[in-house]
Amino acid sequence: MKSLKFIIVLLHACCIHGNIEERLEKLETDMVNLKEHVHHQDVLINHLNNVILSQNEQNGGNGTTRGRRSFLQSSMAAFTVLMDHVILAQPANTPLVFNRVITNLGIAYNSHTGKFTAPQDGVYLFSYSMHVNRIGQSFLQLVRNGVQIVGSVTESTNDYGDTQGGSTAVIDLFAGDQVWVEVFYDENDRLEGKYGGTSFTGALLA
Repeated sequence: MKSLKFIIVLLHACCIHGNIEERLEKLETDMVNLKEHVHHQDVLINHLNNVILSQNEQNGGNGTTRGRRSFLQSSMAAFTVLMDHVILAQPANTPLVFNRVITNLGIAYNSHTGKFTAPQDGVYLFSYSMHVNRIGQSFLQLVRNGVQIVGSVTESTNDYGDTQGGSTAVIDLFAGDQVWVEVFYDENDRLEGKYGGTSFTGALLA
């Protein structure tokens, strides 16, 4: 009888532990989604603030460097980011996070999620490159709001091999659209980021 009670208590504890783990996972997912939503709003607010500042300074007619800089920030979005580490077995259809920011004019690229959010309607240029070494391969694609725009495949067939690949696209975006790079096939994938060869760049053209 005591053994039976112990088993019942143990099963009950396991169920509680399982429920707690599920809740924690849900909270982590909600937190990531919330951070992404906040960043999205920050990009749009930053753009509107820069537009207002630029207009005020232009109306003042001071022609200062600060005024020109504010106008540039309000009328453009441009970024270049790198990956500074090796990635193995990146899950398919999840954004690659390029964590080393070189340029992020307009703060439209999110280094926590790997996504670029368009601050305004316009035509944008995007380009990514990937460095694969040793025995490995990489299947990457540039996506807009989850839909593939362009893709590329790079493969290294020996331990001393180094290959470089990538793709470029010009895309018409609306404010709030998101663009990122992701793996679309994840068998034996390997990305080398230590030498600056794996990067992501984007800019507003018009």
